Amino acid sequence: MRVSRRGLFRTVSLFGAAALTGCTTRLGGTPVAATTPRSEPPSEGPRPDAVTLGVAAYRPYAFEDDSGELTGEVVEVVRAICDKLGTALRVQVTPYEALLPGVEAGHLDVVGGLSIRAGNCTTLDFTVPDHVSLTALAVPQGNPKGITTFTEVVSTGARLAIVANSLEVTTADAAGVTGAQTYPSGDEILRAVTEGKADCAAYDDITLRDLLTSTDGLELRPPFEPAGGSPRYGFGFRKGDELRDDFDEALAELHDSGEWLRIAAPFGFTESNIPDTDRVSDKACER
Repeated sequence: MRVSRRGLFRTVSLFGAAALTGCTTRLGGTPVAATTPRSEPPSEGPRPDAVTLGVAAYRPYAFEDDSGELTGEVVEVVRAICDKLGTALRVQVTPYEALLPGVEAGHLDVVGGLSIRAGNCTTLDFTVPDHVSLTALAVPQGNPKGITTFTEVVSTGARLAIVANSLEVTTADAAGVTGAQTYPSGDEILRAVTEGKADCAAYDDITLRDLLTSTDGLELRPPFEPAGGSPRYGFGFRKGDELRDDFDEALAELHDSGEWLRIAAPFGFTESNIPDTDRVSDKACER
């Protein structure tokens, strides 16, 4: 059963075995010794020999591929950034609830996939947004009810399936949807549609696109931005860590050159997930 990614990311603000990425990267590989906790903010100095990324195993952000290698959008984007910085990358697969404490204690240098919002910005310094996550609907092939957004869900009286505690619970309600069915996971909202219990399912477009690769009989409608806007996700660092500035610059270069989309596309990301041209994280922190 899949867990609501955005529900978890909003609750603990993101994403244990450790793995060192390089020529070989595997979950459950040789554990990496924990870094010594820092009691003071990092001082100016040379870049570290290795950056430790904390991430929870969740498709399509961090997962084992068929060969057992650790990959995913977050892993590969950070790998590209570390290549630009001339720094090795360690990936520490970490439970969601241990990510923020890990950064604060100095065991983790950076955590990926965090929503950039006011509550998180009080604890972490963020890079420019890595990506934006929109909302999308999954419907039966042929879209018999002509549904693309919550507007059509309301006008047609369609039965909507959503993941409990996900952003869509709030945005569907704000759009006037009534009687939405809630389920524990993305797999189950799709099952509700395929079994005829619901006419459509709403979830974040990135996760929904990934889920549909293993679900027959359904199609994805074009993603849309719900009322109130869509969350931006970035990389979070301990307050005052100057490594954030290096990541910030490298990530902006990946976006400006088009390299980011080349890296992210194999994991189901599209041009619709590219942040708008104003990628200043301070503005996202005001949300």
